[in-house]
Amino acid sequence: MKYTSHSEFFFTEYPESLYFWGLFFSCQKEIQDKASDGRESTRSAKAGPKGRAYDSKVKSKKVKKMQNLYTFKRKENKYLITPGQHKALLDMIGSHLKEDEYGESTVCNIYLDTPSNYMIRRSIEVTEEELPYKEKIRIRAYGIPKDSDTVFIELKKKYDGIVYKRRIASTLSKVESYLKEGTLPEESQIMNEIDYTMKKYGWPQPSEMVFYERKGWYDKDQPCIRITFDRNTRYRTDD
Repeated sequence: MKYTSHSEFFFTEYPESLYFWGLFFSCQKEIQDKASDGRESTRSAKAGPKGRAYDSKVKSKKVKKMQNLYTFKRKENKYLITPGQHKALLDMIGSHLKEDEYGESTVCNIYLDTPSNYMIRRSIEVTEEELPYKEKIRIRAYGIPKDSDTVFIELKKKYDGIVYKRRIASTLSKVESYLKEGTLPEESQIMNEIDYTMKKYGWPQPSEMVFYERKGWYDKDQPCIRITFDRNTRYRTDD
């Protein structure tokens, strides 16, 4: 799979009747990078799977805050649920939750891997007891990005059940140059860690695209507890 603009793809879909429920415990402090420039990013709707349109507008306030969060450490639990379970769960705990200020957004991911898909196979086929440390690299955007829009390169690690995420914010065009030519989009400790991991795995390339609509909530009394629901999941593994 070659690196190509998201808008050029159509996707295989999971049934729309299924939701992915994510429960995140991130009581550890998220580290903020004050150097982020908070670049405004506004995108128009584009054709989605089977001709449907995506509302890919991303408010500058949302992008600015997301750019500032570079490092995460948290405990994650994920579940596959039905719409009925989704409604019942919100009816039961909704009074304790505050809706995420970002609202619902389209999360766009490109996962990088080796030609043999070593990274994902290693993650899926080996249990945490056998291998307590796992890692993956992905490109993430909120909405469908243009060349000058903000995307993230993320190094996501999991050790002994705890997730550690390191990422940098850049433009789509700079990330493309990095994947094709190795030109660093910035000089930083996090970028050096990502670059080291890329070299360790022989410069992995885009292997799978995954899109979904995400909406999240926080616990009113314990904001470090976050709940998200993902729906309408689509994926593609070839051009």
